[in-house]
Formats: sequence, structure tokens, C-alpha cells
Amino acid sequence: MKFFCVCYFFTLSCLLSTKAEAQVNLYPRHFGQVMLARQVLNPAMPNMERATNVTFSNQFYTGAYSKLNNLYFVGNINLNGKDSARYVSSIGLKFVNEREGEFVERPKYYASYSFRTRIYDSYWLGLGIDLGRSGYVFKGTDISTSGSDNNWDGNIGIVFHGPALCFGGSVNQLFNSVIRPKDLNFRWARFYSLYAEKTIVFGNSQLSLYTQNQFLPDRISMFDIGANLTLARVFYIGSNAWLGRSLSFVAGLKSISLDDHHFSLFMSYNAPASSRASTNIQSFEMSLYYQFR
Repeated sequence: MKFFCVCYFFTLSCLLSTKAEAQVNLYPRHFGQVMLARQVLNPAMPNMERATNVTFSNQFYTGAYSKLNNLYFVGNINLNGKDSARYVSSIGLKFVNEREGEFVERPKYYASYSFRTRIYDSYWLGLGIDLGRSGYVFKGTDISTSGSDNNWDGNIGIVFHGPALCFGGSVNQLFNSVIRPKDLNFRWARFYSLYAEKTIVFGNSQLSLYTQNQFLPDRISMFDIGANLTLARVFYIGSNAWLGRSLSFVAGLKSISLDDHHFSLFMSYNAPASSRASTNIQSFEMSLYYQFR
């Protein structure tokens, strides 16, 4: 790992020493547990259960890349009763951090607001917004001084959902913000996300089929397709294919009652889609979802 870090910062130092005005576009890291991470992209999605809730997820890598780590926290406070007949609104906080080894971090902090209204029977239409700051932090090494910068960032989203389906879209990194922690410009480039899910219920079990696409302006889009099966309303298994890049396998416990609240716990393994996909290193994800009454 130390050899990897030295090589990484030697290359980075060479780039910075040229004082190039070239701009590097940045996009969020990919999480294999799309069914939870969708709320990080779309601020209209965190409160679809119409209840106060929190989600924490940690993605950690293996082997020589064990010091790389991505995590997020999403918390929402429901401002209306869970059984509100007409509309629901919520406020929340969102934190995302991507750590590239020992010396580089990319933190994001947002305040969130979402509003959802019933449009027909059990079908809802919702809107959401994140507003905050995103940054890039270099920690000093023997060959490089420290540096950091941050700028305004935000996301807007829309969602339509009912008992058996969900459609959502979002505009992410809305402001195209440029940061300059050292002599090289980084831009949180604007991109667009779409999500669709269909749920099939049979007895006390259900099958969810979904797809997600992130349209990136200067590279191949991130396209996911997956399926999740909940057995006896508790046991959860599923898989996700990030096409051409990685495969994820997830298992967990869902909606476990705890007094008047309930929680879900998920564990997944992410593997490269092929041996030629050298950038797709192995990783694990652990996630906890807790819903208050």
C-alpha cells in the first residue's frame, strides 16, 4: 500500500508541478448497494416511507487498496405524521466522503429538503433538493505540501412511486463547481441520473427489479441493473451488475422490529466484472438503515 501511495503522489506532484490549467472532472464513487445509494443521488428519495430515518454505509477495499474507503450518511426528519393523507415534507443532512488512501479525501456536506404529495390513491409525486459544499483535501507528505478547497454544490430530484413501482430522476453536482486545492483545477461536473424499479409481491415475499443510469458528460455512463428478493419479509438477497465493470452480491436482514422502530442490515461483496477490468478492485459494503416510528 505504501508503494501505491508513493507512486500516486509522485504522479500527482508531477501534474501539479506543471501548473497546468487542465481541468479534471470528478464524479461520485460507485456503490454496489444501489437500493440504498439511490438516495445519495436523488434528494427526493430518502423519505419515501414517510418516516424519520437514517442510513449509514461504508465501502472498504481489500488487499493493496485497503486504505481506500467510501462512506455516506443520510438522515431525514419527517415533518408530518407517517399516515399523512395528502402530503409529507422532510428536512435532513447528508454527508459523503471518498478517501483515496492516506492523503486525499473528497468530502461533501448537504442540507436537504423534500416534499411529497399524494396524486392518486397510493401513488405519490415528490421533489427534493440538496444544498451544501464539496471539497478536495490533500494531506501533506514528505514530497508534497497540504492543500484544500471547497465550493458550493447541490442536487435536485423528482420521484414518482406507488406500492409496486418507482421512477426517479435527478440533476447532480448542479453548479459545475470548480475547486483548486493546489495548482490543478478539479470540477464537480454536472451529470444526470435515472432510476426505475418494479416490485412483484407473492405471499409474504417480494421481488424487486431495478435499473439505474448515470449520464456523465465526458465518459461512459454508469449503468446498473439488479434484482433483490425479500423472503418472509425479513431475509434479503440480491445482486447488482454495474455493466462492464463490477458485480455485487448482497445479503441481509430487512425491517427487523425494535420496540416501535425497525432496522435493516446489509452486507455485500463487489467483484470486478472481468480480469481485464484492472480498475475494478474488490470491495465490501456494510449498510445500516434505521427507521423511527
